[in-house]
Amino acid sequence: MRLEELRKQKGWTQKQVAQEVGLQLEVYRRYEKEIYEPPVSVVIRLMELYGCSADDLLGLNDQQKGRE
Repeated sequence: MRLEELRKQKGWTQKQVAQEVGLQLEVYRRYEKEIYEPPVSVVIRLMELYGCSADDLLGLNDQQKGRE
């Protein structure tokens, strides 16, 4: 997942993102560190927050570029 990268591009803190998507800070940190995977409902909220697709959020476009 590209959570940290996208967050830093926006200049936001982990606390700000967690509040925007309705999560406890520690839960968001675990998603960003890839300790846990967020449920689909959280992925959707993050896509809306960052204005990106699921592929972009999950880094799938980066993986596909490496295969070409």
